[in-house]
Amino acid sequence: MKRIVFSLCALLCTYTFLFAYNPPIGGESANTFFSPDLLGGQTSATGGPFGDGNPAELATNPALSAYEQRVIFDLSYAAVIGFNKSTAGDFGWKGHLANIDFLYPARWGVIAADVHFFNSSFASLQWGTAASMRLSYSKDLTDKLALGIGLYGIVGTGWGVGADIGVLYRFGDLGFAKDSKVGASITGMGKPYNAGFGGVRGSSNTSGFTGMFTPRVGFATTFISVKNFKLGMAFDLSFPTFQNLVFDTGLHLKFADMVTFKAGWNFNLVETLYHRQTYIPSFGLACSIKIKAKNANEANAWEQSDITPQLAVKPLYNNIWAIGAGVNVKVGKTDTAAPVISIDYPETKYISPNNDGVQDVLEFPLSITDQRYVMAWECAFENEKGEVVRTIANKEARPQLSGKSFWKLLTKAKSGVEIPETLRWDGMLDSGSVAPDGTYYFTITASDDNNNTAKTERYAVVVDNTPPMITVTLPTGQNALIFSPDGDGNKDTFLIKQSGSVEDKWTATVTDSANKVVRTADTVKAAPADFAWDGKNNSGEFIPDGIYTYKIAATDRAGNSASQSVPNIIVDTIKPSVGISISTNAFSPNGDGVKDTITLSPAIPIQTGLQEWKIDIQNAKGTMVHTITAGRIAAITFDGKDKNGKVLPEGDYKAVLSARYVNGYAPSETSPVFTLNVTAPKATVTASTAIFSPDGDGKLDTVTFTQQMSAGDTWAAEIYALDAAGNMSGKPVRSFAITKDNAANFAWDGRDNSGALLADGKYAYRLVGKNDAGNTGYSEPVSVELNTEKANVILSANMLAFSPNKDGVQDTIVFSPKLKSNTAAASYTFRIYDTTGAAVKTLAGNGVPPASISWDGIADTGDTKGRLCADGSYSAAIDVTLTNGQTAKSTLPEIMLDTKYPEVEISAPYLVFSTDSTAKRPNLPVTQRASVENLWTGSITGSGNREMRNFAWEGQATDFVWDGTDTSGNKVPDGTYRYTIFAQDLAGNRTIKFLDNIVIDSRVPKAYITAELPAFSPNGDGIKDTQTLTVHTTLKDGLAAWSIAIKSADNSIATPVKTWSSEKGNAFASSLQWDGKSDTGRVAAGTFIAELSLLYTKGDELVVSTAPFVSSTKAPVLGVTMAPKYFSPDNDGNEDELFINLSAKSDTPLKQWSFEIREPEDTGNKLFWSTGGKDKITEQIIWDGRSLKGETVQSATDYPYTFTVTDEVGQISVVKGYIPIDVLVIRDGDKLKIAVPSIIFRKNAADFDGLEQNVVDRNIKVLTRIAEILNKFPEYKVQVEGHANNVSGTEREEKEDLIPLSAARADAVRRFLIERGVSRSRLSSVGIGGTKPIASLSDKDNWWKNRRVEFVLIK
Repeated sequence: MKRIVFSLCALLCTYTFLFAYNPPIGGESANTFFSPDLLGGQTSATGGPFGDGNPAELATNPALSAYEQRVIFDLSYAAVIGFNKSTAGDFGWKGHLANIDFLYPARWGVIAADVHFFNSSFASLQWGTAASMRLSYSKDLTDKLALGIGLYGIVGTGWGVGADIGVLYRFGDLGFAKDSKVGASITGMGKPYNAGFGGVRGSSNTSGFTGMFTPRVGFATTFISVKNFKLGMAFDLSFPTFQNLVFDTGLHLKFADMVTFKAGWNFNLVETLYHRQTYIPSFGLACSIKIKAKNANEANAWEQSDITPQLAVKPLYNNIWAIGAGVNVKVGKTDTAAPVISIDYPETKYISPNNDGVQDVLEFPLSITDQRYVMAWECAFENEKGEVVRTIANKEARPQLSGKSFWKLLTKAKSGVEIPETLRWDGMLDSGSVAPDGTYYFTITASDDNNNTAKTERYAVVVDNTPPMITVTLPTGQNALIFSPDGDGNKDTFLIKQSGSVEDKWTATVTDSANKVVRTADTVKAAPADFAWDGKNNSGEFIPDGIYTYKIAATDRAGNSASQSVPNIIVDTIKPSVGISISTNAFSPNGDGVKDTITLSPAIPIQTGLQEWKIDIQNAKGTMVHTITAGRIAAITFDGKDKNGKVLPEGDYKAVLSARYVNGYAPSETSPVFTLNVTAPKATVTASTAIFSPDGDGKLDTVTFTQQMSAGDTWAAEIYALDAAGNMSGKPVRSFAITKDNAANFAWDGRDNSGALLADGKYAYRLVGKNDAGNTGYSEPVSVELNTEKANVILSANMLAFSPNKDGVQDTIVFSPKLKSNTAAASYTFRIYDTTGAAVKTLAGNGVPPASISWDGIADTGDTKGRLCADGSYSAAIDVTLTNGQTAKSTLPEIMLDTKYPEVEISAPYLVFSTDSTAKRPNLPVTQRASVENLWTGSITGSGNREMRNFAWEGQATDFVWDGTDTSGNKVPDGTYRYTIFAQDLAGNRTIKFLDNIVIDSRVPKAYITAELPAFSPNGDGIKDTQTLTVHTTLKDGLAAWSIAIKSADNSIATPVKTWSSEKGNAFASSLQWDGKSDTGRVAAGTFIAELSLLYTKGDELVVSTAPFVSSTKAPVLGVTMAPKYFSPDNDGNEDELFINLSAKSDTPLKQWSFEIREPEDTGNKLFWSTGGKDKITEQIIWDGRSLKGETVQSATDYPYTFTVTDEVGQISVVKGYIPIDVLVIRDGDKLKIAVPSIIFRKNAADFDGLEQNVVDRNIKVLTRIAEILNKFPEYKVQVEGHANNVSGTEREEKEDLIPLSAARADAVRRFLIERGVSRSRLSSVGIGGTKPIASLSDKDNWWKNRRVEFVLIK
């Protein structure tokens, strides 16, 4: 490439000699015509020592405006006047120079545009008349190097077009010479303007101006720079068309940064040879006027402009002078404002750089803006002593002028250093260690390209890696985790003793089994005190029984957190219960002495902590109508009156007993409904006849009473004998209960309760009704006359049904014939007939019939003679013949012979039940299959044969359900009961059956099962190998079946993996151990619950389960990813940080983790850097390549890392790998160098022969990478330095062994780099030996760092 460029330049130079060179006089000074500033001080390829910023000077070097910062306007005019009267053609005002220039700086470069007009009609200055326009572009590639290009066109007397290129390099200070710079340009590359009027050498072959292809080089510097005064000079040489030599110099003086005086002198070799040169210098004067002071309002840039009027005089040939004036306006002020640093940091922040993912770093938005470009910034952190412990700054800019980078720099927009949107400090010190706890202060400093510097105030950040401290002491003793906040004074609170550090806030929470928070308690700016939980939630209400977890946690301002928990707290309460019973389910406060009151019996077993109690009487609508309070808890008689003493309206009522305890419990209980009823039952009765004669003659043997009664009451019929006054007297001669069979009417046969016929007379029949409230009502008595006076004989019996079954009850029936005739009886015949009319019993005789005739059901005639007659209906009759021959007969139309006992079968599906409303068996269903009888009666009796409840059925005894209440509706107490059913028919057959061992157990069973560990690992390592399951139940007796099943937490309906049960014959225990194996003997892994199922004989079923827990034999699965591929922490802004992403997938929570980076294995493998934490792993670690001691990693070296994670159950996973370090280009003072300790040579040799192939491959890989990097810096020469380690510390070893060996090895590396494309001319090598060690002689562990190759980049 260089050869091609050189050849082109040589060809172009040769080409210029083919053209004649004959420019007009003064033509090579044409560039000074464009501004009075140039007219008076001469043009320079450097722009002059002070760089005044005139767009017109770009015609000399288009690179001069590259560093300009302000918009510039330049307007000027110069008159060309001749003062030589001796030459008519050169006298007078015959020339004009007018110029308009504009310059605009943009981020991608500086552009300028110039328009010029000139003419001259002098005989000696034959320029013609023309106008030109020029466009220029310049770009600063670095702070020192700038390039420019210009294009122009001229039209007028002649025409021309061309291009200019230029370069400017600013050295800076060179000894006493300040702000030195050199400029070079090639102008006129094209067709020059040619007016054709003659030149220096004569009138023929005019070549135009300025010279075609004019190289120019210049140097400028400031020799004196003191306050209010500067003196500088510029020197230029140019070679127009390589056929002339032009020397320009200028002297510039500046006073008070305001007034500038310039003098310039020009030497033109061709004009001198042809005697056309003038040796008089030119002069110029300028005064810069600032419109406003620096602190003026910056809102309007025009108000900050500099206006510089200019005057200049330049002598030309033959006493012709150019006299000009102009003005240069620089819009806006020169950037003297410091960058503006804005950060969002309203208050002191806290960090905990412990890599737990929570507030590990300090991050805040950062903005640094400037009118120009921010070229440097840094953030310095100081400790409390004011010592700078950490500095974060912009990356070092290292321009790489390779072919691609050159064009990239040439075309990209100008910018300052990169400003991060967020400033980040990871808590690391410059020493490489984590900052100790304490307060640190930081300031941010920024400077722009004009060295304006800004600094922020001090901000504070607190480093706090100390987590809150908490110690929780669990209760001890049996059932220590069980408490019952039921107000009985026994374990009403759960006390957790705890202590800890003072924090902003400790938060204690109690969560239920669904992980819902039920109670919260905060401790603010204090240490946590003991926590006594009263079993209430945040609303002050008592929480349900269950399993709860207590947790106390705090997170400090730096994000450090600590927590302790107490799981498996069991709330098991038997809350203070109350009860109320009533003496009757109805009463009638009517003053009749019968059920005028009702007795309310409150029961409050637990009176400890009782504040108050009362009984509210409520009507059917729930309205409170009366309140009863008393000091002593005892039975209360309620008279049915309201608070005003007025009897309440009839209706249904209930009594509500409520109590209140000091702990807030307010139990209540409602009595059974009772009725207030003062209305007596009502009934009406009519008789079918007023007189009847029950003499068995079939005529008016009965009287029928028709009756109507109020429903819902109990009615009985009574028949009284009337005295002479017609009043009922004595006891009723007949009484019976009204049933459904005789409710509508009743036919009376004149007999009393025993079946004997009553004496003739008047009788009264009435109904007596009673209701549950004790009210008694009577129907109006209906009188009838019993008259049998016309009957001669009357047959009666002591019963109308009998059962000759020899059970001693109504085995015989006794008939009583009564002869009423005054005539004596001659004979009689007594017969008993079956339904067919056949006599089964006959008794005959003479004279008076016997007073009584007994029959035991044995037939004495007919087919059944001597045998018991069949059950059925029979009739009896007696025939009497009187002595006067008359006959008399009396008949009993129906006698029942019944030897069959009532039949009943009773059964129940179970005998144990609970009266609790939530029980599965809240009552006892009784099934009854019975024969049809007049009346079945049932009763339930308790201990002492106390009758609790009665039942009655007419006809068949039907099924019923006993709800465990007595006749008044009160719940009976728990205990054992008997049910009895009884029936006796008219014949005296009696049946009684029992249902024994009925048990009421209203205790509410509760059960809990807890798992000791949230996770365990049945892998036999001795760490959390088993899970302990603990069972607590309030009722251990009465269990019918039980099981404990281990089920999947995600699919509880799936088949259990492990089961213990009564069905398997396992013994029910309060705790058991699960070894993690299934019923098949395999280890089960996953998330499980333990489910406890209890079935009681009384029907209650309980199914409870633990919280999910994990069984895991799988260690955490770890992952480590890193970026970038080439990690090179050399502060060049490119891949300086290593992003380490850590991941750990685990079935169980993590306990602790660590990430360690060690030195290379062949160098001792010592710990280089490490981090770690407890239960959380930060998602990403950003490592800057420094050790814990602040050392930077070695170039081109692999550092081994180890990522270790231990889970909660003790399982450990480890991942190992390597961090490859790229070749590092580091700055050492003002030098850039590459240090590589990892190139391994054959012992005492400078080659790789005999080494293992992997070592050779690595050497080649490293050196190839170094060659790639060196080729990025083509403008640098490279010195390869070989270093060795002096193990003896002697000079002899150094001279005889180490320096020769290191020189040979350095040269071997140099030759390898040449093979890899690095230019030979750039490379040199030298052996340093052990004269520049990194590690001292005593530091044997780091001797390996001394054996290295360094590549020093020399500019």
